[in-house]
Amino acid sequence: MKTIECRVETGAAPEALWRIWSDVANWPRWDHGIEWARLGGPFEGGTTGRIKPNGGPEVPFVLLWANPQEGFSDESRLPLGRLRFEHRWRPLENGRVEFVHRVGFHGPLGFLYAFLMGPSFRRDLPKAMETLARMAERDGQ
Repeated sequence: MKTIECRVETGAAPEALWRIWSDVANWPRWDHGIEWARLGGPFEGGTTGRIKPNGGPEVPFVLLWANPQEGFSDESRLPLGRLRFEHRWRPLENGRVEFVHRVGFHGPLGFLYAFLMGPSFRRDLPKAMETLARMAERDGQ
């Protein structure tokens, strides 16, 4: 399995991060690689949704777990593969918060999806996270 990970430190409150993360329809405001995203129920494990990446087909996803004190994880199934996204936060000793976004490529064709999609995730993930941090910092004030 191939994994791509990005970490950002912010002065935003974890509650502000959670409000933004759990507002699925507004994911394109901070992740510019997404055209739209929709969730078919509450923001909790087992709820399904659909997401439309820029330049790609819409893809179903499922929330694997969601916890306001920790983060959430979701998974999209692809032919002979899966993309698993993990979004976590943790408090730092300096009073700030570190949040992590991790993308894992799983399944028999996971290596191929990592090869095809990995470069765009490595390029776009830091930008998305910096935008999310700025939004959360503004939201918390």
